[in-house]
Amino acid sequence: MLYREAIAEVTLSAMRADPNVVLLGQGVTDAKGVFGTCLGAAQEFPGRCIEAPVSETMLTGACVGLAMEGYKPILVHARADWSLLSFEHLINTGAKIPFLHDKPIPFIMRVLVGRGWGQGPVHSQSFHHMLAEIPGLNVVMPVTPQGYLEHFRWALGRSSPTVIIEPRRLYETSIATERLHGLEYMKDGWCHVNIVTLGDAALDALDAAAYLKNDGKKVSVIPWQTLGHPAPVLLAGPVLTVDIAPRRPQPGLLAPPFLPQGVSEVYEKAWYVTPEAIVKAAYQLMKKPYPSVEVEATPERVFTEAF
Repeated sequence: MLYREAIAEVTLSAMRADPNVVLLGQGVTDAKGVFGTCLGAAQEFPGRCIEAPVSETMLTGACVGLAMEGYKPILVHARADWSLLSFEHLINTGAKIPFLHDKPIPFIMRVLVGRGWGQGPVHSQSFHHMLAEIPGLNVVMPVTPQGYLEHFRWALGRSSPTVIIEPRRLYETSIATERLHGLEYMKDGWCHVNIVTLGDAALDALDAAAYLKNDGKKVSVIPWQTLGHPAPVLLAGPVLTVDIAPRRPQPGLLAPPFLPQGVSEVYEKAWYVTPEAIVKAAYQLMKKPYPSVEVEATPERVFTEAF
């Protein structure tokens, strides 16, 4: 199962199980169904699959109101950047009403992070760190199809809003959970390096880990999927964190430079962290010389659609 297929499946499953689940957003009734993630919803539930106008603030306020009345809205932003206009109601009403009035707000907001052909500075942003610091919000960034199914079902049962961050680069992937967490090293509990990743950086980390393992190193790749909680470092050994959002330099952290992303595929490739950069940082963390050999990239990472 592909990542986008998991999203479509769990959405339909939720709508079949509960008549109060409604789907809203721009493109949710389109033939492509927001990159295939909403396919079948409009055909099976035409009255609960609502094509929305370009009015993010109004939509989020409407979703909060629906949640207050017992509905479970799922709002889709085809660009995470567009969700900025939703933050007023998301943060100041949705996240606060359960605390102020003891009123559950079971509201899911899906936000898609662009990457693939040079998205530029205002179509490539992820606000996971910002949102994870808001009391009353749940923020998740699933990496595997199975992880998405689990986190989506978990979010449906929450009494406060949940933001699901979706790097579109994952849509055509089907990473098995078994490839993550360094399960083969759990018995002795020690690795040469633990690579904690956010979002689709897991793809680059897996390529880097394959290179390091060929060099005889024990490596774990651990996705940080539930933000606002401690990073899931389960093993002993050095820790390297790889992010998809620009961050100020910190020890043990790899991230895009603390600058807006340039426009073009060339700028984009130079901006994001590469498997080679992860390998180099891992050797530095292990205090070992870095062999300058090209890291082979997995072809499944390619995402070519513009919208």
